[in-house]
Amino acid sequence: MGAIFRWIRRLYNLLIKAVDIRYLTLPANAAAITVTGDAAANTKGAYAEIDDGAGITVESQIVGVHITPGAADIYHVDIAKGALASEVVLLTDIPVERDDQTTAASHAFSMPIWLPTPVEVPAGTRLSARLASVGGASATATVAVILKQGY
Repeated sequence: MGAIFRWIRRLYNLLIKAVDIRYLTLPANAAAITVTGDAAANTKGAYAEIDDGAGITVESQIVGVHITPGAADIYHVDIAKGALASEVVLLTDIPVERDDQTTAASHAFSMPIWLPTPVEVPAGTRLSARLASVGGASATATVAVILKQGY
């Protein structure tokens, strides 16, 4: 039985190249970044830097995002790559809603949003985020990106 198990495990690793896989969250070793929407409703605010590229040392894949809304509202978050003022959107209009109709504490949590398909990110890539909210009023949310490295 042991030999068959080892053979199946080896075959699995060869087929999907599953060696040295690790997951990490950016920004590294810090709280998620705060992103602020525009004062006008449904208008994206300025980009906030998630990582300057130093945290992505090898080719990686974005496999999820973690977004915590600052107040009851509906948010749409973009994740982008590229230099300051030259960002290119990788993930657009990720929807997040916080509903405080019962009590403020009952829905004030957040969970990771796992992507159905990973998004490739080359080593040294700067990542940033921006958001819009239905209510406007310069709403804020904290954002972090979950990366997978190794294949």
